[in-house]
Amino acid sequence: MYRKNESELNVSSADGYDEAMPEVREYVAAYQRALERVRASHHGRPMGEVRRALLEEFEAEGLQVWSEVVTDAARIIAGDAD
Repeated sequence: MYRKNESELNVSSADGYDEAMPEVREYVAAYQRALERVRASHHGRPMGEVRRALLEEFEAEGLQVWSEVVTDAARIIAGDAD
């Protein structure tokens, strides 16, 4: 849905950058929607619960997000960030 094979994206030139940007914007918008839904419904809840909710929302948006990013976002939403 959001990802193309690396060989399909030519990001070594300005043309490749311009070609990739609509897909990048779409991915970022989907990520932000998922993050905002969880923030609205889970702010201050236990980190494990927030993390599970994030994983569900990212999956619903068709996103694959690194585990470390999910954990960091969960920590912030739960209110445990320094």
